[in-house]
Amino acid sequence: MAGGTIGRLIRDSYFWVGINKSRPMQEWALLNQLHSEGFPVPQPAAVNIRRFGMTYRANIITLELPNTETLADRLIQAPLAPEIWQRIGTTIGKFHLAGAYHADLNARNILVDDYNRIYLIDWDRGRLRSSPSAWRWKNVKRLQRSLRKIASFSYLNFSSNDIDAFLAGYNSGKRS
Repeated sequence: MAGGTIGRLIRDSYFWVGINKSRPMQEWALLNQLHSEGFPVPQPAAVNIRRFGMTYRANIITLELPNTETLADRLIQAPLAPEIWQRIGTTIGKFHLAGAYHADLNARNILVDDYNRIYLIDWDRGRLRSSPSAWRWKNVKRLQRSLRKIASFSYLNFSSNDIDAFLAGYNSGKRS
């Protein structure tokens, strides 16, 4: 997608690079692989791509994850128990150990269901990375910035103790 003034004029339009390199097809493939490997992501159901000369617009449709709400919405209602923060950390840690990079890890792309199961949604620009590096920690810091940003705009039940519980869960998979 283009940035700046052009980006505002052609919102949600992308330069055509071929069907297999299009963003929704890449997201479809990643979601399909992660879902088939048992990761908590929505199952992809359909892709719609409309080409307009050198650009295209597209959508990906996934199956509904019933009885879920975003982490941000959940935190506006009430604080989360440390066990849930640990579960969020463990879930993200498992994705990272598998090399799954989420390009937009934030409190609105983490879903929590009625049984406190954790899902990651919106894998546009996500990918699998083969080598571990600093990207993992940068991804966690991105989530922390997201939580702090939301907390600055609204009443959000979030504290440094929550970060500690999250990190305990995140690091738990590294020991096993």
